[in-house]
Amino acid sequence: MKLRVYDDAAAYLRAERVYLARFDKRAASAMIQQLRQAMEMLRRFPLAGHALDLPRGVRRFSVPPYLIDYEVLDGILGVLVIRHARQHDPDIFSDPSDDFEDI
Repeated sequence: MKLRVYDDAAAYLRAERVYLARFDKRAASAMIQQLRQAMEMLRRFPLAGHALDLPRGVRRFSVPPYLIDYEVLDGILGVLVIRHARQHDPDIFSDPSDDFEDI
């Protein structure tokens, strides 16, 4: 199975590595290595993560303290989102035009 890390996930990895490196370069390298190993394991065992209710077809794998959201389509494991577990879920159902100021 092929592995593809989508732009949002790759951008998060770069930003997290830069942030951690400000404090501890070894910790930044260890984080990247930990997540690379997890993604390689998912490539070999794509059903290792648990299925999310929504969006359909997306799975989540925990690599404490990080979460990897991914999908498997046509022989490609696509990493959609990587985030720290303390961060909120990305709200994929929000409508940017929603304006609650008028309520």
